[in-house]
Amino acid sequence: MYRSSDYLVSLLRNGINLQQWVSSYVQWPTGLALILEAGHTPNLDSLISACEVNCVESIKILLNSQKLYIGPSELQTACNHPNPVIMELIVTALADRRRQLQTLVETHFPEEVVSELGISPGTLLSCQAYKAYQLLKASSIDADNNLETTRWSVYDYIGINLKAADLLWDSGFRDVDDTQGNGSCIRGLWCNTPPCSLDMFLEKANWLINKGANIFLMEKTCPALHYLGDDVGSLLHSINDFEGCASQIRELSQDSIQLLLTIFMDETHDDCCCPCSLTGCSGLTAFLRGLFPTGYGNDMNELICRLAIVIEALTSSQRLPIQETLIDFIAPCVLRFVTFRRLDISHTCIHDRYRGFDAEEIEEIQDEERLSILELESLLAGFVQTLESDSRSFPDFLTGHWEARMREVESLSSVPSAETALKIREAGVILYE
Repeated sequence: MYRSSDYLVSLLRNGINLQQWVSSYVQWPTGLALILEAGHTPNLDSLISACEVNCVESIKILLNSQKLYIGPSELQTACNHPNPVIMELIVTALADRRRQLQTLVETHFPEEVVSELGISPGTLLSCQAYKAYQLLKASSIDADNNLETTRWSVYDYIGINLKAADLLWDSGFRDVDDTQGNGSCIRGLWCNTPPCSLDMFLEKANWLINKGANIFLMEKTCPALHYLGDDVGSLLHSINDFEGCASQIRELSQDSIQLLLTIFMDETHDDCCCPCSLTGCSGLTAFLRGLFPTGYGNDMNELICRLAIVIEALTSSQRLPIQETLIDFIAPCVLRFVTFRRLDISHTCIHDRYRGFDAEEIEEIQDEERLSILELESLLAGFVQTLESDSRSFPDFLTGHWEARMREVESLSSVPSAETALKIREAGVILYE
């Protein structure tokens, strides 16, 4: 409060313990320096507190302290900070500490341990830093100045700051995927990215992929690309209004469109035996699953319009022969999925975003809904046949013919036909007029 150096020095000389107040002094760099010189150490929140008050001088004082921990929260705060100087200071300090940690490992452990940790010239440890720290502690080697409390990847905490990502990469953090832990960083992109535009989200994904993130790295039963497809679909679903969604789609860069095409044209399939897909889920099915989630009071018509704009954006960017190939590839998958959802058939996918199903339960659910599944196949055959002879574009077909036909089906399904009623009665169900 007084900011009196003389008064503070007198308190320190009298043995007053100010350890719990260290973070309060980040607003007064001179006082912070005095209490650190007196033997106090930074608290766990000191660096974040200094960032919050935008005090570069206090940040420099803290970073020069040997007992300061730089972890996920500190890096995330720096990457989200509007002051680029603060971001650069903290990223540089983190890189310096990792170099010190690696030097300790190289000094005290044999070459096979160094190799196992992935330490090589010009690169810095990311996820493996925690294991390196644990090895040093287990061998009673002093590594307190390079404290690591958990396994974490630096690229999980950059937010949407690609300048910070470039700075981390240039500093030596070259492992974007945690192949010995959580797998591809693409899988956790939705959780590790704050709300942003579709183009920004795809730009971040492209940055990681260009730096080595493996979109085909298997995660349980499907590649990381499927998780990305689900994320992109979920982002489009989360946009509040249709016009805002349409605007974001039309403003996509060419690189973002190419990544969307990679998702839509994915030919890898998982082990799902759900009627929403023909031979297991693909990147496109995952995208549709995100755009049309179960358990929500969705306006199906509005979501179909969002889907149509996405397809229009993809096809309009391609030459005509390639455009026709694209439609031939995606149309059956899209028609199957949206018809499946419109008929309100139950998902029996095996993905971790859904509850788990065993084979017996899947068979039971599909048996209970066999009439709806038969109707799905019948409708699909008609849609594909009509589409082949229709002169309209596929987006127009979706919002026109498909929509009209599904409204017709829904109006007819309100009262069972004589044949359907007979089958239902044979199953033991009592129908009331």
